[in-house]
Amino acid sequence: MVINGTSSALIDGSSPIADHLFRSETVYYDMTYGFDTPFILNAKNKGAKYFDGLGMLISQAAASFTIWHKLKPNTTMVAKTL
Repeated sequence: MVINGTSSALIDGSSPIADHLFRSETVYYDMTYGFDTPFILNAKNKGAKYFDGLGMLISQAAASFTIWHKLKPNTTMVAKTL
């Protein structure tokens, strides 16, 4: 698994890893969400499994909500809606 925690896509629209280094058998996780970064596009082009940071954002929001309101939100429904 390779996790992209850089801001490269937000700053200059690049991937922190050269295109030729991506492999189909590797899982890629980009902490960015809302658009396909060059990192995610490289993973897609290699036919690799990939994930963006939306799930992490939802889980962090749910944890905060639980702390403040003592209620656990249904994150599955939120993820499907988004």
